[in-house]
Amino acid sequence: EDMTKSSDLNNRHSTPTDALKRKLVTMSEELMFNSEESILWLESKQDEILLDPDTKMPILEFGADAERILQEASQCFDRDDIRDLAVGKVDTDLIEVTRKQILVRLAGTSGILRLFHIQLQSLREYYGQQYEAVLEQLDDEPDGDGRDEKEQREKENDSMMEAAERFTEGFRTAAQIAIPLMCSEGRLEGLVTYAYMPTLEGLIRDMMHATSSRQSIDDVWDEVNFSEDAESDTDVGLAKGKKGPAKWYEKLAARVFVFGVNYLQGWLALQGIRKAAADRDKLMPK
Repeated sequence: EDMTKSSDLNNRHSTPTDALKRKLVTMSEELMFNSEESILWLESKQDEILLDPDTKMPILEFGADAERILQEASQCFDRDDIRDLAVGKVDTDLIEVTRKQILVRLAGTSGILRLFHIQLQSLREYYGQQYEAVLEQLDDEPDGDGRDEKEQREKENDSMMEAAERFTEGFRTAAQIAIPLMCSEGRLEGLVTYAYMPTLEGLIRDMMHATSSRQSIDDVWDEVNFSEDAESDTDVGLAKGKKGPAKWYEKLAARVFVFGVNYLQGWLALQGIRKAAADRDKLMPK
């Protein structure tokens, strides 16, 4: 009789566990389907912004939308019909393990993480274009009549460096808020990596390249000036009739200063190194 009672108790304990397993399998399948639909919605929202020529800024609510998808999925494991089937620690552990598995799948490379990388590239392109616009604005400014060349160079350097710093920090802030909170300090911390430093370094390279392009224009300026100086030496009369270099590059070349360009490139590279070091310190405190 005692053995029968013990068997009945064991059966009663195993039955809810089996029922919980079946329930978790069914719910997980439904949950993945619904969550994937939500991820597709987020992707379409991204595409709508990216394909709109009048849109100036990638969606800033990406991180909040992604967090909501993960939170809604996580909350399904706290439903009463799930918790009522748990009779002990083994059952509650099973619920948590399944929860984590589902969340990792949703947040991983086949889910939200893929869209996160698209978001980063969109931010990189946006801030890179903003920096190029600043350079174009400098090129479009009228020549400073009687302005000291050194003063003009310093003014341009200040404008470029202020823009580079502003856009670097703008990208950094936008990238940070694009990370779902659950992945930075919640259940998935350390399980799914949402890193933006490689893309930030790419943005810095883009700005350095854009700055270098202005330096190459300066080289053209020097070559033409040298050619005109030589012609002036051999034919003074013709030289008097010339007013300056050819019009096709005059507007662009007039505002390029080699020393300022090199300094800005060094500053951008230094900022990238400092940002990387700061992020490493946050992840691995000394």
